[in-house]
Formats: sequence, C-alpha cells, structure tokens
Amino acid sequence: MSHFQASRRTVVLFATLTCAFSPTLGYAGTLRVGPGQPYSAIQQAIDAASHGDEVLVEPYTYAESLNLGGKAITLRGRTGQLNTYVIAPSPGVSIVSCVTGEGSGTVIDGFTIMNASDAPGIKITGASPVFRNCTVQNCQLSNASGAALQVGGADPAPRFETCYFQGNRVTQGNGGAASLSSGLTTLVGCVFQSNEVSGTTTNGGFSGGAIHCDTGRVTANNVRFSSNAVRVSHLNTSNNNITARGGAVYIANASSTFLDCVFTSNSARTDSWCCSGSANSTGGTIFEYGSSTTYSGCTISNSQAIAYNASPQARGGAMYFAAGADPTITNCSVDQPRTNPEATGWGGFAFFEGGCSGTITNCTVSGAFATSFGGAIFFQNGAGPVIADCRFTSCSTNNEGGAWYLEGISSGSPSPIALRTTFTSCSSPRGGAIHVRDNSNLVVDSCRFTQCTASNQGGAIYTWYAPISVRNTSFDRNTSPTGSAFRTNGDTNRWPYIGGSFFCSNSGAQESWITGTWFDAPPGGTNLFTPECSTDCNNNGAFDDAEIATGAAPDCNGNGVPDSCDIASGLEQDCDADGIPNSCEIGKGVGPDCNGNSIPDSCEADCDEDGIPNACELAAGAPDCNLNGIPDACDLAAGTLTDRNLDSIPDSCQTLEYLGLRSEYVPIAGTANDPSIPGTAVCVRVYAEFTTSGAELLGVYGNQAHPMVLTVSGGGFFQAVGGGNLTSDVLCTPEVPLPSFKYDSWLTIGRTCLENNALQALGFNFGPFVTGNGFTDNDCIAFVTPGAPQAFAGSTKRVLVAQLTSRTGVFPTFRVNLVGRNANASDWEAFSQLAPQPALVDCNGNGVHDVLDVALGGATDCNDSGIPDACEFPDFDADCNANGVPDACDIFAGTSQDLDNSGIPDECECVGDVNLDGRVDVDDIVEIILAWGDGAGSPADLNGDGIVSGGDLAIVVGGYGECN
Repeated sequence: MSHFQASRRTVVLFATLTCAFSPTLGYAGTLRVGPGQPYSAIQQAIDAASHGDEVLVEPYTYAESLNLGGKAITLRGRTGQLNTYVIAPSPGVSIVSCVTGEGSGTVIDGFTIMNASDAPGIKITGASPVFRNCTVQNCQLSNASGAALQVGGADPAPRFETCYFQGNRVTQGNGGAASLSSGLTTLVGCVFQSNEVSGTTTNGGFSGGAIHCDTGRVTANNVRFSSNAVRVSHLNTSNNNITARGGAVYIANASSTFLDCVFTSNSARTDSWCCSGSANSTGGTIFEYGSSTTYSGCTISNSQAIAYNASPQARGGAMYFAAGADPTITNCSVDQPRTNPEATGWGGFAFFEGGCSGTITNCTVSGAFATSFGGAIFFQNGAGPVIADCRFTSCSTNNEGGAWYLEGISSGSPSPIALRTTFTSCSSPRGGAIHVRDNSNLVVDSCRFTQCTASNQGGAIYTWYAPISVRNTSFDRNTSPTGSAFRTNGDTNRWPYIGGSFFCSNSGAQESWITGTWFDAPPGGTNLFTPECSTDCNNNGAFDDAEIATGAAPDCNGNGVPDSCDIASGLEQDCDADGIPNSCEIGKGVGPDCNGNSIPDSCEADCDEDGIPNACELAAGAPDCNLNGIPDACDLAAGTLTDRNLDSIPDSCQTLEYLGLRSEYVPIAGTANDPSIPGTAVCVRVYAEFTTSGAELLGVYGNQAHPMVLTVSGGGFFQAVGGGNLTSDVLCTPEVPLPSFKYDSWLTIGRTCLENNALQALGFNFGPFVTGNGFTDNDCIAFVTPGAPQAFAGSTKRVLVAQLTSRTGVFPTFRVNLVGRNANASDWEAFSQLAPQPALVDCNGNGVHDVLDVALGGATDCNDSGIPDACEFPDFDADCNANGVPDACDIFAGTSQDLDNSGIPDECECVGDVNLDGRVDVDDIVEIILAWGDGAGSPADLNGDGIVSGGDLAIVVGGYGECN
C-alpha cells in the first residue's frame, strides 16, 4: 500500500448534486396598461394576470368597471392618483369590485376613482383587499348607503392607507362616503372631506355624513374628518319628527377605535320649514349607539348640532351616546363644540342618554356652548360615566349648567363621577359650572372650580333636591348673587355632602359662599374657608393651603408649604425623587441612614445594590485598594478594574506580571504509519504568559475553593505508549520512539521530558487521566521550588504548563490555579484560570484551524506534514495524469516519479530531453557529455544541483525513449 493511500489525513470526497425543478414554477410579471401598451383596458390585464403579478397602469382616464376576480395581484397607477382616473362607464355599476374573497395580497394603489352613480364607487363583499394612495370622489347614491364605499358580506377586513374620500354624497340614505355593515375596516392616514348625507323625510332621519357603521367596525388611525355633514329636511306635508345623526361618523352596535384622529367643522343639521313635528340634530361629529368605542388622542373642533324651525332640538354638539353606549375617550382635545342658538340645545360637547356610561380621561374641552342645558355635557337620567383628570374651560349655556347638566328624576337619575377635574371660567344663569337636578348621585372628588360665574344662583354648583357628594375639592374666585360657590335647594336627605374641601376668594361675604342647607361630610370639620386664596407655589392651578388642607399635597414638615415646593426651591432635599423630603424619611424611620449623614441610604451610591451604601460597606471593612470610594468588588464587577488572576484584588493594586493562560495547537505530523494514534487526534499546548522574563511559575494546583479540572468530551485524551502523566516521568530518548510518542498528554512546568526536570507532584489521582477520561481534583499540586531554571519565563515570557491531545479533535477543558513569583520576588496567585481556545491559524482562509481542518477531514495532508496540502503545494489541484490524485500526492506516495524535482510527475513531461526535440535519445546523452562539469544554468543540469554530472546522465538514461 502506498504512503498516499495509508495517510491518516487523506480524505477523498464524492458528492452528488441533484437539482429538482418544479414544472409549475412561475415568476411574478408586470402587465402594462394604457395607450400604446399591450393592454388598452385595465380589466383586460386583470383577467390575464396571475397571482403575484403587477398590473401597471399608465396615466389616462379609463371608463371601466373593475372586478379583481379574487386575484392576489397589485393594481398600480404608475404615476399615482393625480394622473390616473377610473370613472364609472355607466350608472348603476361600481368602479372597483372585490367580491370574490380577495385578501391582503390584492393591492390597489395610486388611482382616482370617481363619478359613480346609483352604485358605490368601491364595493367590497366578504373580501380584504388593500387600497393605498387612492382618491374616491364625487360618487352619488340615492336611497342606499355608502356612495364611495360599501363593505359587507362575511368577515371582510379591507385596509385603506393614505386614501382620500372627497365630495361624495348620499341622498335619502346613510354614510355619505362609506357604509360598513360587517367585518373590520382599517383606515390609516386617510382623509374624509366634504362628504354628505342629505334628504327629506316625513318621519325618521339619516346618519353618518362620512361613515355609517352599522354592525361593521372601523379602526381609524391618524384620519382626518373635515366639513362632513348630515342634512335632513321635513317634507311639506309632514307633522312628524325628523333626525340627523353623526355629522362625520355614525356607529351602531360596532365597537370601533379612533386613534389620533382630527375632526374639524363637521355638523348634523335638521330643517323643518312647515308642520308641527320637531327637528332633531344629534351628534354634530359622532353618534354612537350601543357600542364601546375608543377615542384616543383625537381632536374635535368647531363641531355643531344644528336644528331650525318647528320645535328645533339640538343635542350633543360634538358627540351623542345612546342605547347603553360605553365609550372610552382619552387624551382628546375638544374646542368650540356647539348647538345653534335658535334651537333648544343640550350638551354643547356631549349628550349621554340614560344607561350610557364610559370614561373620559385627561381631556380638554374649551368654549363648549349649548343653548339651554349643559354647555359641555348633558347627562340624561341613568347616565353614569367617569370623568377624570379633565379640564373644562369657558363652557357656557343660556339657561342651566355652564359645563354640566344632570337631568335627574325620582329614580334612575344620573350618577357620573368627576375626579381631579378642573372647571375654569364656565358660566350660566344657574350653576356656573354644574347644575344638578332631582336625586342625581354626582360624586365630585379632588376637583377645582375657579372663576366660574352664575348670573342668578350657584357660581360653581347649583343643586336641586340632589344628595351629591363633594370631597377634597377647591372653590376659588367664583361669582354669583346667590351662593357664589354653591347654591343648594332640597329637603330631608336631599342636600349635598361636602367634606375636606377648600373655599377662598369667592364673591360676597364668606358666609354666603354656600347658600342653602348642606351636610358636613364625615369625619366632619374638614372643610376650610379663607378670605383670600394663598399662593400657588407649583403653578398647578391649586392653592397651597387648599392642597394641604385636602391632602392633595403633603406637607410633612408642617411649614405650610407643599413638600414638592420645598424640594423644588432647594429648602428640602429629595434624593430618591419620591416626593418625600429626606428629613421626613429619616425622621419617621421610613429611610435608614447608616452613616448618619442625613441622606437616606436608598439615595446613596450602592454599587452592588444590596441596600447598604458604599460608604457604609467601606466603613465596615470592605476593601477599596485604589481609594476611589467604591468597594473593589464593585469596580471589578463593573469592569472599571481588572482581576486577571481572579484573586478579588484589582490588578492595579498589586504587582502581577502574570498575564493569563494561552493555548496553541501543535500540528500532528509523521504518524501516518503509527496505528496507536487516531487520525482525528488534535494536540494543544497550554502556556502561562508573563510581562517579564524574570517572572516565575512555581506550581499548578487544585484546592477545595477552586478544584483543578482536566477533562475532554468525545473519545477522551490520547496517552502515548511510553509516555507519562508528568514530564518528570517522560524519557527524553525513549527506547521505542513511536512517532506518536511526542503527542503524549501530560502536565509540566517548563520542561517536556525528564532531563533537568525538577518537577514534583502530590495528591493527583491520575487513574482517570491514564484511561483518557480526565479528572477533577480538589487537593493536588505539581510544583518546582523557587529559583528552579524551568520556572522562569525567559526570553519567550512564557512557561509551558501542559500538553493535551484529544482523540477526536475536541478542545479540552483545563481549569487550574497557579502560584508564582514576580521578578522582584513578590508572590502572586491566580485562581480558576481557564485555558482559552487557541488563536486562529488558518492558512487556507476558510475560518477553521488548520489542525482541525486536517484532523477532521476538511483538508487533505497527503505528505503527513500536519499542514493542509493546499497551503503546502502551490498547485495542489494539478492532476496532470488524470488519475484522480493530486500530482503532489502521487509524487510523495511514490506512485509517480519526479526525477528532475520539478513537482510534476515524470510521466507528464519529457524527462531527460536536453535538446527539447520531444524525445530522449542518443542526442541527449551527447548533450550531457558535452556539458559535463558545467555549472548552474546549463540546460543539461536536469536535477538542478548546480553541476552537470552523473546524476543528470542517469535522468536521461531513465527517460530514454519516446515521450508520452
């Protein structure tokens, strides 16, 4: 068997590559539409398209009715909606239809869709397409709903992004732009402008100037609704009631979501130019029926509910809630919502029917006006929303309840709750801010009424036989001829309860600030009356003494100033920013102060977060070798100091010339014919490295705190015949020097064999190591005495610690403690030092260690040198004789000769052809004789040894004959 065939690192790879191609594999294509394009009509291209295709439409005006046919394609206007128009080809047909299960893979992008009549511009039934950057305008529809868009069928979920619905109109129907009767429609960044519902009726009405949601839900994100309207008129012969609902949006049994939407100048309007019936306008912007819709971050401005002529009634200038609606209104701003002065008006901002609840949180309502009752909100009997952290400013009515009006009856009366809400500059003849009627159960807690005015009674609040509860609330600078803060009327048990509240600077004599009977709420005596309002140190709109008196602002040090102001002015410190001055925390035992410096421990630096400040840990003896005020343990944990020997002492605080362990792979070579060592074996040497040549390594060991670990997974360690566990057991000239002997696994300090080796060892149980499995030992040491030559780092600044050969190429785990001396004879120790992976040596640049490449078969090593052939032989891939074996391996194995040392098998060249005539014959022998003794450079120096001699003659003789 040749050397090449026996080499333990030679790997011959055979691979079969099978490629499978599907006969149905297709690729998305583009179908072009327009003048001069392959398709003159959009529908033609849609019909020809396959899933994944794009139909690209040139700018033009197309009179077509498009049906997407259930295809997942993109229909795109190449230059966008401003130049690409699709108009209805005739009345009674929709312009775009998605009625066959289209999903989100169907995209319509960049069109103006316009002029549909007697059919919606877009019809979606049981489908979920995506529309982007489209305009739908001037669509007209009679006696139906949704002139621009109709969504219905089973579970539709269409999506509209940056689309515009403008100037669409429904007569005698609902939803000027859109009618949503099922599923969920998503609107993102869209605009609804100047859409309208209008009609005449003998009885009833119409709804949703822009959108009509009747069991079909909508999610609107960053959508703008501007100048949309519902307009309803009486027929001349009618004596019944007519109603306009939701100037922008009507929602019925379809809980929806509006996020960051803007509603501007929307209106609901009724006109009755004859007859005795009433004209009712409800919800100038939104009408919600039996739903639980969320409105978050929205803005509503200049919204109106308008009613004219026969018994005109306007309710909810901006919003109307009916049939148990339960809205969530958060972080919204409402400006100038109104009912028109010619109508009887309730709730300039909102009207809550009986049975409705919900929450209004952190909202601002400014300039709301209702002609008659509740300038901002009207609460019908049985309504009970919670309104918290809101601000009502400059709200007014011509009759009762400048901001709120609670209707009240003998039973089922309203029971709203007002929390932390401010009423400022509101006005009305009775109840400048709030008017409360019979038996209403209003709760007012932690609110403020300031500068409100009643021209008749109750500058802030007027109650009529209503046992309301007012707690922790301030009344300041309110004005009225009777009861500048409060006017009460009632009888037994129907008087307001007032407790923990603050009154200052209201008009008139102090004893007239509350006119009428009231109960001092338990625990009693907690209301505070002062002639003048105090300062407002934190400018939060509440007076300091009122905040302190009601408990809204703590004053832990009792100096009459809220703690927050003491902290803000610097009079008190609040190191942990919890609103409680340091002095109060320490004085009341809330915060410990271990070092008595008047700073709570929780505020002092505590690097290890154990609840004990650094200063106290240091005082108790925690080391701080660099005196930076931080325990060393924290510096080390944070990485601001290093501890490479893991002795818990920062390196900068001690002399430490030890740098750490270093590992290096040792290429295994010359063992091809040694069956004792596996072909997959990998050898690594571990060194201790130092900064100076005079440093010493005196011992490696394991103890109870830091055991020594020497293990390897897979096939275990290789132990050579005649080897030893320590180099003091290894003969320098073994009697049976097998090639694998030099890759034995052992421990050492500096020496590789017995000669001049002073190594000693105690406590090791080498049994598992001998069998190749390794060990973990907590009481062992291998050492030399100080001054032993092998202990010094020397010129290489490192000392050999171990040679470890794994049988299967797995890197071993070697964790050990070290002890030694620095060059100045000071001692050092290093604990639990882990041998790292060797630095990469990768001659062929494939990201794998060369030794692993060879051992694990990733690279060949046919000459058993330990170096990948591709790195050792420049033209390793050359195979001139086409026998499937690289030429270099042929030559090394002896299967091919290379007499002239050219690196090319002789059978591939004309060896001995001195005169280069293509054959080796007598003429070449003559050339050798003539050149005998010539030096380097002679053509006859075939073996390149610098002289023409017998060796060259032998080459000619050996190659005598015809060349291949």
